[in-house]
Amino acid sequence: MPKVDVTPTRAAAVIGNGRTVTFTATPSDAMIKEAKSVTYTWKRKAAGSNTWEELKGETSPTLNVKADEATAAGANRYRCEVGVDDQYYATSNEAVLALAPAAPTGLETSDVKADKATLVWQWNKGGLRNADEFKVLYREIGTMDWTTVEVDDGAQTLTIEGLKPATAYEWHVQAVQNGATSL
Repeated sequence: MPKVDVTPTRAAAVIGNGRTVTFTATPSDAMIKEAKSVTYTWKRKAAGSNTWEELKGETSPTLNVKADEATAAGANRYRCEVGVDDQYYATSNEAVLALAPAAPTGLETSDVKADKATLVWQWNKGGLRNADEFKVLYREIGTMDWTTVEVDDGAQTLTIEGLKPATAYEWHVQAVQNGATSL
């Protein structure tokens, strides 16, 4: 049976970091040994989809995926169909590209009072339409457990109340889209 391997089988990238991930389809020697023509057709199954979509214009043994051009985070699956002399075809293994949204930056604390503080951040969404939510995690410095607050609707500010007076806190923010969380 003819065989086609795609490598790497797993990759990850952050949307907005400028990374390009390259997949390579390698047909077995037995498959193409005496071939006069070999064709390559790349397909993608987007995160949350059950349908394989042909990637127009992707007809070489390599597929370059630019993370910045992604419009949704999540795990996309890729495979390559290789044709030999228009007589038989073989479909490769699936390769997975996990795309995560970029982490929020520019974290600032303002309007600090004895028992509350306002947290503000920026987010470079790259090609994403928006984040489904942001998760703000905070804790007293030196403690183990984080408190998580979800912020919906693309808001990039949160006022936390009920803080202990004269206590130092640390915090960070994660962007979430399609279940993928920024690193």
